[in-house]
Amino acid sequence: MHAVKERRTPELTDALVKARFDCADVLDYRVKVRQALEAAAVRASEDDLKDQLLRQLSAGTEFPVPPALIERRVASMVEDYVTSARRAGLTVALDETTIEKLRGQFEPLAREQIKAYLVVDAIARKEGIEADDNDVATGIERIAASAGTPVERVRAVLKAGGKLESLHAQLRDDKTIAHLLAQSKITDA
Repeated sequence: MHAVKERRTPELTDALVKARFDCADVLDYRVKVRQALEAAAVRASEDDLKDQLLRQLSAGTEFPVPPALIERRVASMVEDYVTSARRAGLTVALDETTIEKLRGQFEPLAREQIKAYLVVDAIARKEGIEADDNDVATGIERIAASAGTPVERVRAVLKAGGKLESLHAQLRDDKTIAHLLAQSKITDA
């Protein structure tokens, strides 16, 4: 053994938070951390409500789900899983057995997600819910702000990748889900 290293956390000082976190002082830093934690808790709660609503929509309706949509969603989920694992520094064997095992694990969730999407899509059409240009502009601004990238750059990347339509559809779905949640009676379980 060559050396034992101990990880030390630096003392939280005004100079440190000014230099590393763009805050005026420690108190400002603590306020911003608290606000970020509270915002994350609100987002987690909203995401949980949305997930519960989507599960209820999916469970409350029975209809055949097109296999091609399920296959596409499963393939996307497998790709996302492999990408996330690689980003985390993990090695994922992509042999046929592993891929089939992942496909089998993701298929029920993919079926549920596609069913929920189709129900939300039908509700949006029935209720006349659309995402307009202002919604898309706001969505792009939100993406740009969270990525720290200029709005026009985000717009150009989305347009070049053919993703503006996907963003439009996602925003319409989000508006439809917000509409459904506003009409829902929410109770504690």
